[in-house]
Amino acid sequence: MLLTNILLIAFGLADCIDGVYYSHLLNPKTGKPATYYDAVTVFGIDSARLDAYSTACFAMGVDEANSFLEEKGYKWVAFKNDEVVYKSSGIGEE
Repeated sequence: MLLTNILLIAFGLADCIDGVYYSHLLNPKTGKPATYYDAVTVFGIDSARLDAYSTACFAMGVDEANSFLEEKGYKWVAFKNDEVVYKSSGIGEE
């Protein structure tokens, strides 16, 4: 995929304890490490917003995160267990 005049911010699981990976990001609803995804990548032109939005998406399910980002005009990709669990339309298409 060719990216021109765009940034991407990617967050993923960082800590492995006894073979289990944990996120450094907490789900504000549970107070526990966020577990919806292993990695989230958001595309756009404002790095501060991308940072905040990708962090927020870790505590949201796919539908909620997609609605949140789509409303703001951002594209994203989410991964879990080395699989793509969501990809905005137009990403990876030539």
